[in-house]
Amino acid sequence: MKLFYIFTLLLFSTSLFAQLEVDPYFQKIESETGNENYISFGSSMFSSPTVEFSRMNYFLLTQFGDRDYKNKILSGLKDENLMGTEFENYILYSPAISDVFGFKDYSISFLLKSVYQQSLFVTDDFVNIFFHGNSSFAGKTAELSPLNYKNYLYHEMQINLNKKSENNLCYGFGLSLISASILNEFIVSDASLFTSEEGDSLYANLNVSIRRNNPSKNDLFAVNGLGTALNLYASYEFENKNSFFVAIDNLGFINYNKNTNYFEIDTGISFTGFDVFDEELFEENSENNSFLDTFNNLDNFGLNESYLSFLQPRLKLIYSIKNVYKEFDVNTGLIYVLSKHRTPFVFANLNYSINEKILISSGLSFDQYRKTAFNLGMKMKLLKNAELTFGSYHLEGFGISRTNGFNFYLGFNSCF
Repeated sequence: MKLFYIFTLLLFSTSLFAQLEVDPYFQKIESETGNENYISFGSSMFSSPTVEFSRMNYFLLTQFGDRDYKNKILSGLKDENLMGTEFENYILYSPAISDVFGFKDYSISFLLKSVYQQSLFVTDDFVNIFFHGNSSFAGKTAELSPLNYKNYLYHEMQINLNKKSENNLCYGFGLSLISASILNEFIVSDASLFTSEEGDSLYANLNVSIRRNNPSKNDLFAVNGLGTALNLYASYEFENKNSFFVAIDNLGFINYNKNTNYFEIDTGISFTGFDVFDEELFEENSENNSFLDTFNNLDNFGLNESYLSFLQPRLKLIYSIKNVYKEFDVNTGLIYVLSKHRTPFVFANLNYSINEKILISSGLSFDQYRKTAFNLGMKMKLLKNAELTFGSYHLEGFGISRTNGFNFYLGFNSCF
């Protein structure tokens, strides 16, 4: 029954957009192997719709691309927009033991994981001014809030304990120790910009808070904060081999240390006696700037203080149907990051076993950025007890529609 534990762990511990999480059978060796060691490696990357993956930093780091590309981005914007990038790498190991600390039918696993993410929630008015200046807002008020930008990197060490009962019910929990390396946070809760009809005066209302990690410790493995998280999950296998999985994870926090920089602006500002921004002049003055440069140039931050940041919990519901027709299986479900800016990620995949060594999966998904995408993946059995998994939950991002989103995942596991 060890494999039943393992695919539950993989469902529970990997990235939102990785195939490893939303399709447990891609990382499950179907034959029972008994009490053997198990090891798994995985990596995934994702970028949101609107901005091409290869150019995401042009926007999230506010470096400018060419004018045609900026206009293409603007044409796809709504009043309020969520976009971002995500990278995740992990290694999981489950030792060959039949009980844990004398408790029978328990298994234990150890997970090391690194998570990097940028996310931006922004209005279309802000993007228009950001790209073209405010000349088109003469006599109007541009709404620049809400705006929420966050860039972080953390490393996680996780211990998972599973219990398998006799009635095909598997349940368990995991505890994580988190080391946070990078934090850049920019929150605009209230902001607007009024430009006079003649273009000779401006009025800005600003309520901004900025946080960043200690700039003297800005490398990939710096320890700028510590945290912990609790993860809960359960899976049930029916007599017909169908299964249902439910989990909630990331129930935790990161406490950034007392050297975390904090800066706040809450004021109204007026300017008179000059013309509104000209687009070419705006681009010339901003050509080499980036959003993170803005953080790094703020040398006189108001305070250094600790900062408690809560993780965003994730709810997962997955139902797997075996042998729908001959060699076809179906996996369907949703994954929901509990945030007011996000919608549930919903998917349905049809899996087909070509032979004993190759399985193909394809289907549709509706992601948290409200975009429909095509899914395609493959599992290949390389040796007796090893397999390779790869694919995408935004297949169209490889060329059909590069601004609809991009995803790629790769995994390998083996029993020995």
